[in-house]
Amino acid sequence: MKKHNNLLLVLVLLITLSMTIIYFSPAILSGEKILNNTTNNNLINQSYLEFEKVIVKRGDSLWNIARRYYGSSTDLRKVIYEIKEINHMSNSDLKPGQQIKIPLE
Repeated sequence: MKKHNNLLLVLVLLITLSMTIIYFSPAILSGEKILNNTTNNNLINQSYLEFEKVIVKRGDSLWNIARRYYGSSTDLRKVIYEIKEINHMSNSDLKPGQQIKIPLE
């Protein structure tokens, strides 16, 4: 009987793993972000399908680039956080000529 219980447990684990892989694999293969949607903000916590590529110019900062694309009515701190996440940036330093992606609403 114990063998059957172990076999059943292994079978349940395999099915669960298979379902997880099937559910997440399209997003993983496309490089999409999988985030927990804990806020109602329209910008943060969503997968972005469209980006604008921006070449950084001398004097540019994440703050002024975010303001250029989203205006001052948006919480620019959240926009900057998303830009840094999407571009795998550990800080806000930009260099002229650097190319970054800006998520489009």
